[in-house]
Amino acid sequence: MASDPVDRTCLVALWVVEQALHDCQYTGPLKLPQPGLRLALAHLYQIAGDDPGVGPRSREPFDKLWQLVMNTDGSTMGTGDGARSSYARTEYARIRRMVRYPQTIANDERLRIFMGKT
Repeated sequence: MASDPVDRTCLVALWVVEQALHDCQYTGPLKLPQPGLRLALAHLYQIAGDDPGVGPRSREPFDKLWQLVMNTDGSTMGTGDGARSSYARTEYARIRRMVRYPQTIANDERLRIFMGKT
């Protein structure tokens, strides 16, 4: 389990984002104010480094994920909540690379255990 406090807060933040992605996919866009999601994204941005697959650290994936789950542009991304969720999950994958917790089987299993989903 996560014993390092920084690692633990990263896992908690990822858990919050995972829940937001789930909610967005199954219930549609989230409603404001979403302070937990805001805090989670802010924390992840704070600990993020450069994206090994894309380049220098950027706010772009964090902002895009927020816009997608909140539907701030008023569109449904063409095919509804499933498409919005897929685009948001793409940004989530970028964020996970930036916080050095990429989506691998081992990392996903560790996060699932941390979330209590065994």
